[in-house]
Amino acid sequence: MNRSTGSRGGLVAHLVWPLGGVLAGLLATGGLWWLRSLGESGRYLSMQAASDFVHRFTLIAAPVALIGLVLAWTLSEIGGMGGKLATCFHIAVALLLATLLGTTSHLLIFDLSLEQAGRAGQWLQPPKEAWDLDPEQGQWNETSAGLPNLQTEALLQGAVLTLDRRSLALKLPSGGFRWSRPRPGPPPAHLLLSAGQIIYAGPGGAFEDDVVVLAVDLASGRRLWEFHVLGRSVKHLGIEASRPLVEIWRPASTLRYLLDWPRARVIASTGEVAAERRTNQHLRKPPGASQGAQGPQKVP
Repeated sequence: MNRSTGSRGGLVAHLVWPLGGVLAGLLATGGLWWLRSLGESGRYLSMQAASDFVHRFTLIAAPVALIGLVLAWTLSEIGGMGGKLATCFHIAVALLLATLLGTTSHLLIFDLSLEQAGRAGQWLQPPKEAWDLDPEQGQWNETSAGLPNLQTEALLQGAVLTLDRRSLALKLPSGGFRWSRPRPGPPPAHLLLSAGQIIYAGPGGAFEDDVVVLAVDLASGRRLWEFHVLGRSVKHLGIEASRPLVEIWRPASTLRYLLDWPRARVIASTGEVAAERRTNQHLRKPPGASQGAQGPQKVP
C-alpha cells in the first residue's frame, strides 16, 4: 500500500514540471498572438513582412529547445539526483518544453492566420470614388517571366504604353515620356485598359507569395487604387459587372476575385475554375451581376 502510494506520488512529482511547461507554452502562445493582433499587425501585408522572421526564429528555437529538453531531462534522471539540483533541472525541463510548444504552436497559428488574411486580401489604397468600368478597351499580357517587355498600340494622342523590367510608362511619339513609374513587380503581368484606367495585375515586388492589382490614370500616371492578395501569379484579368475580375494562381489553389470596396469577393474556387475552363461558361455569377452594375460607395 505504502509502495503504491509512494510510486504514485513519485509519478505525480515527475509530471508536475512537464505539465507546467505545457501550460506555460500554451499561455505564451496566446500571449504572443494577442500582442501580434494589436494594432495593424494582424493585417495581410504586415503578416507577410513578419513571415520570414517568424519562420527563421522557429527553425532555430525549436531544435535548440528540443535538444536542451532531452539533455535536461536525461541529466535530471541520472543518478537519482535530488534536492535543489533536481529542482533546477525540472525547472529547465519545464521552460524548454514551454519554449518548444510555444514557438511551434505560434508558427502554426501564424501560418493559418496568414492564409486567412491573404485569401481576403488587403486594399493598400482603396478607390476614392465609385467606379463603373467600361468593357475592356484593350488587353495585353506578358507571355512569360523571360519575355517581360511589351508595347501597346497608340492609346492617347499617339502615345503608347510600354512595360519593361523596370518601368511602366506612356511614351510619346517624339520618343520622350509623358509619365513613367516604377514597375510594381516582376513579370509576367497583365495590363488592361478601361474607362481611362490602366489596370496592372501580376506578382508583387516585395514578397514571393503576393499578387498586386493596381490602376493608374492613363493621362497622368497617377495611382488610383491598389489591392494585394496571397498568390503566385495571375492567370486572367478582365472586367465583369463593371469591376475588375482577376484569377489568382497558387500551388494549392486557383481563386477568382471580383474586386470591390470594402472587400474583394471570391466568386469561383479551384474546382469551379477548372470546370468552367472545360465547359467554357461561368458557373457562378457575382452578386448583382444580373441586376446591373452598381459601384461601391464613395470613400472619403
